[in-house]
Amino acid sequence: MNKAAQVQYSAEKLLRNTLSDIDAISQEITSNIDALCSVTLMAMKTQAFWKTPDTLVQVLTLIAARAQDLGNTINAAAEDHGCNWIDQAGRDNETIMRDAIRAAQTEACNG
Repeated sequence: MNKAAQVQYSAEKLLRNTLSDIDAISQEITSNIDALCSVTLMAMKTQAFWKTPDTLVQVLTLIAARAQDLGNTINAAAEDHGCNWIDQAGRDNETIMRDAIRAAQTEACNG
């Protein structure tokens, strides 16, 4: 196998390993989220659950944290391979909001 073929094989192997890792992590975390949702929905059918409404907040916070963990893990793996997604629409909206706030502040100061 020549040098170029070896480099390509190594890159493909690294990518396969990364995808396998992402698959394993996503399976684990989505299973966690599914279990949390299932148990919470069952608990919500009981009167005892509603005596401590903070429990729902805690469960939703945990679900959000696990989802964020998954997103961060996938994002980090993508960035490791030079493939990170950029939310251009979100960035554009942030720019519009910042510009509107600056304009309102300027008008308030000059008004």
